[in-house]
Amino acid sequence: GNEGDPVRLAWTRTRAFWNRKAVYVTSPGVRGDSRSETLWERSTQCEWIVACPDCGNEQAFRWQPDEKKGKRGGVTWDYDKKTKTHYPETAVYVCAGCASAWDDATRDAAIERGRWVAQADDLESKKIAGYRLPGMAVLGQALSELAEQWIEAQANPELLQVFINTVLCEWWEAGGTPIDEHE
Repeated sequence: GNEGDPVRLAWTRTRAFWNRKAVYVTSPGVRGDSRSETLWERSTQCEWIVACPDCGNEQAFRWQPDEKKGKRGGVTWDYDKKTKTHYPETAVYVCAGCASAWDDATRDAAIERGRWVAQADDLESKKIAGYRLPGMAVLGQALSELAEQWIEAQANPELLQVFINTVLCEWWEAGGTPIDEHE
């Protein structure tokens, strides 16, 4: 609009109210160019934490393991390398602790017993309560549907960005090297 930053404008207009509350609801955008990323960094960064029914390991849902940190867990399904055929109907969530496979019913039971846990460093300095909930942590969301979306998105960067932003609740990292307009 022609009045400036809409978030700052809305915040300024609430100053007259002693009991004001500001709620930011957003999907992540592009990493490094997203208001939601800035707000997330300033927040408590709460994640829905669930315990494995087999080993008790508490974990936030992740789509893929963090291989750089030697972690396991995430969503997996059968894949035939010879025919290059995916079988998303076999999708399960793998525990990051013991690698047990959770079907949708097991995952839903874990979700029902879960709790919000702040993950940010220096919690005392955080003035924003921030929450994120990826699709794997939504009751009734079939992993097979998410796996189908993931498979379809692999050939289309626009679909992949939507999946990463809205299903994984993560920021999209655009490919390529940024160009410095001053060079």
